[in-house]
Amino acid sequence: MRRLLDVLEKLILSAAAALLLLVTVVLVLQVYYRYVMNVSTPWASEIARYGTVWLTLISLGVVARRREEIRVDFLEHFMRNRTFTAGLAVLFKVLEIGFMIVVAVSAVRLLPIARTQTLVGLGVSMTIVIWSFVVGPVVIIPFLLEGLLDTVQTAFRGHAKGLKGSSCD
Repeated sequence: MRRLLDVLEKLILSAAAALLLLVTVVLVLQVYYRYVMNVSTPWASEIARYGTVWLTLISLGVVARRREEIRVDFLEHFMRNRTFTAGLAVLFKVLEIGFMIVVAVSAVRLLPIARTQTLVGLGVSMTIVIWSFVVGPVVIIPFLLEGLLDTVQTAFRGHAKGLKGSSCD
């Protein structure tokens, strides 16, 4: 499974790099057209905006895998009980997975409505944006499951070590 997730991570990073390049080029063009040529380019701002949305949502999987997300860990500093801390980590991973499922399902439900709307600057269906809220969570879930498995294994190992070292033998 790790090899498959490694390949998925590389694909995501490649797609993210391409999107970042696209957004950068479009923003430079937009500045050039607006301030040098005095021409408005509505398509450029839409590509930059929605390219950034896609970039953010597909990159979340890599962020989760590398555990580089922003965390509020003040509870861990006050709790010295390893079992409680491990249980809290497992709970948070399960909640993250549940949240991603809710986001993806909600986005799928929005697709029929989005088909009737058009991005004015690009002249394409709004579904291109809504799909990012489906693809992003679907891509992050395998990485969250990997993190959940690692968290459970680490907690079990720590609990087993604590039992071996006890005087209940």
